Amino acid sequence: MREAAPAQRTDGRGGGIEEDQEGGPVPAGGEQGGGVTGDATSAAGPEAKTAARAGGAPAGGPVRVDASPGVDLLLAIGADHPELLLTGKTLRDQGLMATGLLGAGWPVPLLWEVIARPLPEPLRKTVGAVISGRLKAAALMPVPGSAAGAAVVPHQAPGPDCDVSASCQ
Repeated sequence: MREAAPAQRTDGRGGGIEEDQEGGPVPAGGEQGGGVTGDATSAAGPEAKTAARAGGAPAGGPVRVDASPGVDLLLAIGADHPELLLTGKTLRDQGLMATGLLGAGWPVPLLWEVIARPLPEPLRKTVGAVISGRLKAAALMPVPGSAAGAAVVPHQAPGPDCDVSASCQ
């Protein structure tokens, strides 16, 4: 096992790199855990890192997703648009949000259109994050068709110089 380099040589400026190179490749999964990159992979192995990247989901098994109107809607959208298919914790969480919107009065076809819009190009976030943003934006808007969501325009009376029987344009 190789000893760690002195702390003053890790200032990030690249000094002394040639002197500090490995004599050969470092085997993955060795005693150093992180190998050449020096990342903080624990003794639990790569499975622990994968679970941590997945948002802390337990590595022991799948996340339980109960059926609800929102989950059903998201699964139907995923069936029609495979690139929008959500699973696991993301499906559970976004299904809860979609169920709330449906319960507030959002019509299914309109919510479908909000969720199923094409993904941005280039995709810089996960599909779950994109759908989450769309659902949050919808939640901030008034419910379509409700008294709060209807753009109530007061009745416009014709002006004094307009003959009601003729078009006043």
